[in-house]
Amino acid sequence: MKTKKYTFNQLLFKYNKYRAKLDRFRLTNRNTHRQGVLEKHIERLREKLYSLYASIKTVGKVATLATALAIAIPNTADAQIQFAPVVVNPFGLIHLGASSNSELVDLDGDGDLDMMSGEYSGFFYYFENAAGAGNTPVFFAGAQTNPFSLTNIGLLSNSELVDLDGDGDLDMMAGASNGVFNYFENTAGAGNTPVFAAVQINPFSLTDIGYGYGSNSGLVDLDGDGDLDMMAGTSNGNFYYFENITPVSTLPVELLSFSAEPTQAETVALLWKTATEIANDGFEILHSTDAENWRSIGFVKGNGNTNEANTYDFMHKNPASKLNYYKLKQIDFDGQYEYSDIVRVNIKSGLMNTEIIAVYPNPLEDELNIDFEGEINIEVVNITGEVLIKSQEKMINVKTLSSGIYFLRIYSENNELLSTQKVIKN
Repeated sequence: MKTKKYTFNQLLFKYNKYRAKLDRFRLTNRNTHRQGVLEKHIERLREKLYSLYASIKTVGKVATLATALAIAIPNTADAQIQFAPVVVNPFGLIHLGASSNSELVDLDGDGDLDMMSGEYSGFFYYFENAAGAGNTPVFFAGAQTNPFSLTNIGLLSNSELVDLDGDGDLDMMAGASNGVFNYFENTAGAGNTPVFAAVQINPFSLTDIGYGYGSNSGLVDLDGDGDLDMMAGTSNGNFYYFENITPVSTLPVELLSFSAEPTQAETVALLWKTATEIANDGFEILHSTDAENWRSIGFVKGNGNTNEANTYDFMHKNPASKLNYYKLKQIDFDGQYEYSDIVRVNIKSGLMNTEIIAVYPNPLEDELNIDFEGEINIEVVNITGEVLIKSQEKMINVKTLSSGIYFLRIYSENNELLSTQKVIKN
């Protein structure tokens, strides 16, 4: 059940990001091709959301998010809710002290709802539910104090458990009497027992909301742009709204470039660069010799969620001695995928069996040396194929190059391509 709830939340965020982007394109009457792509994504996501919603019995925050993101999920029960008389400390719970508060969520991945609680002393108390999915809760006797590497944060602790970094596990945002926000990142990964990293104070540009008032928070998408905003309250009666202004990418992975280069060592070097990634599990590398029949030759793990540029590479050993075609199959955590454009490289017979050309050092710092008998012409190109340096010298100054991956193309004096080698600039 835990996996389904996490998948539902992740799909909801993605659904609303696509909707917001599509609305902006329609308002400005631009990018009609991308509008069509987004419409297909939205329709597939809607179908998945309906299917997942029907299979989740305990909706909790999922229902709240569905309402916030305006997903039209049918109401299966029109009867008015009626509560029975209050029961104090049910299901084996115990008295904790003054100002206790609770958060019900499946922390151990067994399908039932456990409880995390804060109270006046500033500790966190964990009540594990031993009943199993679909059963009346049975909490283990006693509470675990500051479990999963949590630490005391001061008086009046309270918690909000939600996946803040998009990796499928539940992180914690906690408030206390000093008015700051305390973030505990869960580093365990989806489906594993939580392991919280050291506390971060006021992360993500959050600010103190007043000493002595006590901060508490709720995280939900309030403005419908697909990310989690925060509403915080204090004992002074005011509410404090922190809008999440993280830039939204158009698609799960924005691919900046994808290239293929033959190398000297009977290998084709594939390099690609992304600008942003959302829920990116990784890239399956596909190869063909006719651009019609494809086979998988490897997989490169992605970076999940990031707004930073990332560079990837894959070495295809022993390609065919003719035209070789390559494309990437980018796969999300939820199994959805996108194909890149196709790149090709022509491996001429004998090209990769020329006499050895030594290139050193590699990785390089300020200069690059080529050891080869005879006249040569040299090009240094980046992963997009842009020629940055041309030279006929066998020692090249590369101080002006930024850190990264480059290709060194070595031609004979008759401009016949002798070798392509991958080099790394520190």
